Amino acid sequence: MKLMLLVATVLVAGPASAAPCELATPEACYERGVALFKGDDATAAGFFERACESGVAEGCTELGFLLMEGALVARDDARSLKTSLRACELGSGLGCNNAFAMVRDGRGNKRDDAELRRLADRSCELKDGEGCYLAAAVHGEPLGGALDQKKSNDALEKGCKLEFGMACAVVAHRLMEGTFGFARDEKRGVKMMARGCETGSAEACSIVAGWMVAGDNGLVRDLDKAIALYKQACEWQDQGACANEKKLRAATASGTFIVKLGRRSSKRVLVSYQEGDMPPVGAVVEVSRAIGTAGVTLSMSVAKGVVKKVEPKSIELEITEDLSTITLDGEKMNHWTAGAVLTVKWNRL
Repeated sequence: MKLMLLVATVLVAGPASAAPCELATPEACYERGVALFKGDDATAAGFFERACESGVAEGCTELGFLLMEGALVARDDARSLKTSLRACELGSGLGCNNAFAMVRDGRGNKRDDAELRRLADRSCELKDGEGCYLAAAVHGEPLGGALDQKKSNDALEKGCKLEFGMACAVVAHRLMEGTFGFARDEKRGVKMMARGCETGSAEACSIVAGWMVAGDNGLVRDLDKAIALYKQACEWQDQGACANEKKLRAATASGTFIVKLGRRSSKRVLVSYQEGDMPPVGAVVEVSRAIGTAGVTLSMSVAKGVVKKVEPKSIELEITEDLSTITLDGEKMNHWTAGAVLTVKWNRL
């Protein structure tokens, strides 16, 4: 999997001002800037600048990003790069990432791959998960130095531990494929992909959802969970996941599955799943059984009910209405003999 060198930052943005900071501490200047930004006050950037000048890394980070984006201040690439580099040196991993984006795009100065590597490594050292993801990329491409699989893999593992989902997803790919110095380990790969989803990777959520739809890689086929994962990925702007969620919802509005009857106790029926479309909990069902009489086999609806519990090999139904009251030789036919094969049609409520 070829890594894309992307920086996704979420920063406070606000208008610029040269207003001096007269508060007691540099940190208070930064907090004042945040408060002013929340009120859309044009003096916020001035407080960020004063905090930065006094050595507050977060103030430099915010100001550098404002200048980089031209967000309510005039865009100034050279000053943005200088300010973001200061943020990085003061200990802001996010500042390093912003400087990385500027250097990568040749903004504020010419592109320098060795500087990219330095910034990514610095960010990862500062325990920024995205920075570790970037460090893995520059050591694996390679950029700014020799390819180093171990450093790339170590950075990804660290990024995943720091809950940057894409780092987990890349580790998962390498484990599943047994590439880039990883021994093939599909079981751990699945766990890492799930971890990637849990920590914010839309791609990882979509991949795990696909595995759940197919019942692949040791995962139980679970269409409801797959829909939920596609929905999450869709909310994280994965348009393919949005389409898959819609398609899967339409496909799972109803279904049919075959079971063998275990036992019925009053309204409770336990069956063993054989094949077909696994129902969601809460689906309404109609249960049918093939009846042979006078040399003819007929399919007869015998009950209506609700799915109460679903497990990989068994399903529990609650019968809400018995439908068949056929009698033979004066006795009511028992449709609920152990081992009987039943066909169950279901619909979502």
